[in-house]
Amino acid sequence: GEPGWQGMTAHIAGLHLAQLRITEQMAKDVGDTAFASQCAEWIKAAQEAMEKHLWDKRGYYLNYFEPDTGKKSDFVFGYQMDGEWITDHHGLPSALPTERVKTTLETVKRCNIAVTKYGAVNYANPDGTVANPGGYGAYSDFPPEALMLAMNYMYEGQKEYGVELARKVWHNLICLQG
Repeated sequence: GEPGWQGMTAHIAGLHLAQLRITEQMAKDVGDTAFASQCAEWIKAAQEAMEKHLWDKRGYYLNYFEPDTGKKSDFVFGYQMDGEWITDHHGLPSALPTERVKTTLETVKRCNIAVTKYGAVNYANPDGTVANPGGYGAYSDFPPEALMLAMNYMYEGQKEYGVELARKVWHNLICLQG
């Protein structure tokens, strides 16, 4: 279905990086330094692949990129920082460069959050206009993801902004949709 994910996907990559951070910490906790080192190597390789293939100079990670065919989606996926939320939630170091996280959150703010008063849309165009990729529709959103996004802002030092974003999501769900 649209918009589809093929090849390398920033959202899934971030989730896998978070899984690796958790696994790395578990290995350290049980004294398995060899496996912890292996996890660190996998994290480094994934970080390099994301930087090389998925980072877009417009300030976010591409929705997806298929290296074999060159096919890509440059939609801004509003919830591409879910893996970052997981590492923050677990008190672990980020698996993504700090500046990339901050820049991506500003892009999501400008693109996915600015086009709706209810939270954040799933997809937006890099120029800040609403995307209509098909599937769920132009103004679709995933409330649990939008709440994790709100927490991303809180963890990154934008507490008031994150709280207000969460309020908008809950207000829409409870007060408007019932």
